[in-house]
Amino acid sequence: MVRMGPRMGPVMGARRGPVSYPNTIRVPAGFGWTPTWNVIESSPGVFTTDLATSALKPSTAQARYVDAAAPNNASTGLDPALPKQALWSAIGVGGNDLIYIKGSADPTNPTLYEDNMKNWSSNPVQSCCFIVVSNFTTLAPGYAITSTSMPAGGASGRLGTWALTADAAGPHVYEATLLAAHAPNAVIDATVLNAVGAPTALTARASIALVEANPGSYWHNSAGGKIYVRAVDSRAPDTKLRVLRDQQTNGWVNSNVSLYVERLTFEGGNQRAFYGQRYAAATFVDCAFWHSSRQGMELNSSTAGVTQSTYLIRCRALSNAGDGFGATASGAATVVQWLEWDCEAAGNSGASSDEGSSVHKSAGNGAVTSIRVGGSYHGNKTDGIADVGGMQSWVAGSRIYSEAGTSGFYCGDTSTAWLHGVTLTGNAADITTDNAGGTVNVDGSTIYATTAGAGTVARYTP
Repeated sequence: MVRMGPRMGPVMGARRGPVSYPNTIRVPAGFGWTPTWNVIESSPGVFTTDLATSALKPSTAQARYVDAAAPNNASTGLDPALPKQALWSAIGVGGNDLIYIKGSADPTNPTLYEDNMKNWSSNPVQSCCFIVVSNFTTLAPGYAITSTSMPAGGASGRLGTWALTADAAGPHVYEATLLAAHAPNAVIDATVLNAVGAPTALTARASIALVEANPGSYWHNSAGGKIYVRAVDSRAPDTKLRVLRDQQTNGWVNSNVSLYVERLTFEGGNQRAFYGQRYAAATFVDCAFWHSSRQGMELNSSTAGVTQSTYLIRCRALSNAGDGFGATASGAATVVQWLEWDCEAAGNSGASSDEGSSVHKSAGNGAVTSIRVGGSYHGNKTDGIADVGGMQSWVAGSRIYSEAGTSGFYCGDTSTAWLHGVTLTGNAADITTDNAGGTVNVDGSTIYATTAGAGTVARYTP
């Protein structure tokens, strides 16, 4: 049953006199994580933190260099004039390294590292790893994409060289060799961005004729060992039209590593765009995760008795088949601390029932807590945010909108949430508490219209 809730105005009574800005927001009473940094309302309705990202950077012993244009991985990568070609190769040697990835100075045209990542977890020698995309000479910020796409002209039945096909009625379809063993998860065109800002996914068709008739489509003829594409703008395929491998892992960490990554986009992947199976701490700054066949960025760990901390800062999770951002830890007594600061999750869960962002507490866990500050969650298939299993979440100054599936904010099981300065609009239900033991506490500056479920929606004073 959907019931109407009040459209709440400013907090009255709790604050004496005019509020001055910046205003430090107190951690909600009973919240199970007291961070060493503060959530701040810098101006009316604008929330941020005073967390210094420099404090999250691990100490490193030496620098290694990676450049997609390098001929191979034979060098040590210690000399910027002799870089390695692949990031996975740099991670697999040394220890406690600062790894510079050669990137483009233009964020709209990042350097592409195709089929490049492999499985990070097979390289446990790094106890901490600091990865930054930059220009080698000036160390100015750079931008790069690590993709599960296959370079054209590959060997062993993988993506061959593109050529205009002779089998179509018109001059728009291009073909390349691609055997069934290398079936694509998706074909994307980065020349045209979709509604949420990720590359456009081409539509799968069932014949050459249908590809010819429909710009922005493809057909993988697995029996014939060929793929046929027509770009969104009918151009010849280039590096912005990418065939993502179905059986290729992108980023995957399964060791007690402290990881820090800046300005890297994770594209594709059959085990999430980035899969944290185990880590001590992971920080991603100005990163993106898109077009995974599962989650975008996820911690999914069974390690027992550890604390696993995740910091996502100005990150985007877009157009993934599962959750955009997600955490599930099943290890006994494991503590999870999860931060999303100024992040966006949009257009996720196209073929499943997942969310923009979701944190799960499992039986036997220690404290599982999430903080989301200044985020934007919209256009996901089910919920904008869903926190379940009896965990605690605090959302400050975020917008959750256009979630037509279930709800803007979903509080599952006996979870407890605090919403402060959150705007929920245009959702199937703005707030859902699906269990009588669940509670969502809203402050007077949170705006919502509809609630659903058997739990409690209550007013609180920060």
